[in-house]
Amino acid sequence: MGKIGKCPKCAHRFKLKLPDEIELELAENASTRSETPTVRTISPDGIALIEDPTITSGREALLSLNRKRARRQKSNMLVGSSILLLVVVLTTWLMVSGGTSKPKKVAKQSQHDVAKKVKKTAAPQKPVKNIPLTLHYLPTGANIVIHFKPEKLWTKKSVAEHVRLSLGPLGEWIKKKIGSERFFLFSPEEIEDVVLGIYVFHNEPIRTAAFVRLVKKYDLPKFKGLFHGEATEKFGRKIYLASQTEYVPERAYLLIDTKSFAFSSIIDAEDLVESFATPGLPSGGIQELLDLTSRNHDLSLIFEPRDLKLFQKQLVPANTIALLNRFLDRFSDEHIETLSWSFDFGDRESQPFRSELLLRNRTTILPGALRNKIQTKLKEIPEEMYVSFRKMHPEFAGHRKLIGRLPVMLQAFSTETVSQRPKANVRFIKFVTELPAIAAPNLAVAGMLAWNESLRTDFDVPIVKNKTKKLPATVAGRLRMKLDIDFRRTPLQEAFDYIAQELKIKLEIDGPALKDLGYTKNMPQQYKLGRVTGTEAISKIVKQYKGMGIVVDEAKKLVTVTTEKFAKQKGWKIFELNK
Repeated sequence: MGKIGKCPKCAHRFKLKLPDEIELELAENASTRSETPTVRTISPDGIALIEDPTITSGREALLSLNRKRARRQKSNMLVGSSILLLVVVLTTWLMVSGGTSKPKKVAKQSQHDVAKKVKKTAAPQKPVKNIPLTLHYLPTGANIVIHFKPEKLWTKKSVAEHVRLSLGPLGEWIKKKIGSERFFLFSPEEIEDVVLGIYVFHNEPIRTAAFVRLVKKYDLPKFKGLFHGEATEKFGRKIYLASQTEYVPERAYLLIDTKSFAFSSIIDAEDLVESFATPGLPSGGIQELLDLTSRNHDLSLIFEPRDLKLFQKQLVPANTIALLNRFLDRFSDEHIETLSWSFDFGDRESQPFRSELLLRNRTTILPGALRNKIQTKLKEIPEEMYVSFRKMHPEFAGHRKLIGRLPVMLQAFSTETVSQRPKANVRFIKFVTELPAIAAPNLAVAGMLAWNESLRTDFDVPIVKNKTKKLPATVAGRLRMKLDIDFRRTPLQEAFDYIAQELKIKLEIDGPALKDLGYTKNMPQQYKLGRVTGTEAISKIVKQYKGMGIVVDEAKKLVTVTTEKFAKQKGWKIFELNK
């Protein structure tokens, strides 16, 4: 039959097949048969039938089943981190997309200015032939499909590479897994694109399968040598059954041509061979959205929210389940059957950063109604995001500054998000966002910092309103207030702006005075002082540059960064920072 069935209770997936024809025999004829009986056993999950003519007892059937289950054991780290990345980026998106409400705290920059920059940056894109994603060369039953382009993510000095590097430890792990450990056998620079299928079942280890396309043709004998497996044509086409290595679990490899190959777990070897002629079948909803996707995207993720809810303990670390559930509360599986999210990272010259989100509605709700419901929910997010950030207490000032900028970045993302009205008789809605290419790594680094901080933040603790602390009346008094200093190649201008903001003072830099001594406002500040007074922080800066100092004007409540020479010319007195 070829279709996928799903148990309504446990969500186990299985391929529906027509039963074998049964030859009817008379009782006396049947009793004279001498063939060895075939034992048919039902697996503990109550679905999969095991049929092997070599098994002649229930005990042997159980041992055979256990051996097959043992072969499924493998590292789930790649899958877990893929889903972890999915949770990070989707949670960041859901914070603001589609909303028009402004958070209580926003940056001074106007959103209209951001929109103007976007329009100037985004050049018209050349039409490219769209090739939808398919599950050719992947076994049937994938719960989650991920498509990405390793070569582009590893292109030197590209926006895509900056996004990967901005992911911090997760980016390093991806580099290690795909790079040095060769999860896909080749280095990232050699791989054009990958379609990764993730298979999740109740009480089973996660299984993976992938189709890998290379940038260049590869020598056939060397290709086969990489598989390190025994060749067999047991299922009608030559495959290579490889045992587990230090980094790679046991697999079945299928060589397609000199530029591409596929692999699966050994237990899925027969399905892998069948997929050579007929693409593997995922759930109905995933298949429908696959037809709307494109291989041209740099990264795509397709899955059913209900599967994330059912298998969350298998898919993500325990400390991320709460965040995953917050996401699932927004994109409820009650109304959304399938979700697809695709990215194009763009480049600094012409192409913008582009996000495309597709949601397939269930038959219990119309696409237009779902669109309105999602937009209504998302309008509430900016305020919730602001409250969440108030509960965070980053250790480093630099991290706090970047996390503090995230709301306005996401508000810009929201401003440029357009939802397309669904057409009649079409079960999906689309949200498209375009921003300058530099927005991608900026969102990635700020999002990862906020993500890391969220893991050690107790969001259930109510915000305690601090009693308003009376500020010192004088500028000199405010300079003795304490603040956190952690500068990492922070330009001089930004360093002084941060100090002024924390101490609630006005501060100006005398540009001509600095220029007279060959100094600029972009000189990098690289040091961590911890919690110090304002005078200590400023003293650390000016001591690096001979002749630099500050002047305090109590009448104007103003601090001026200048030089001793210019202060003397204007009759100003240099403020003593070491008092």
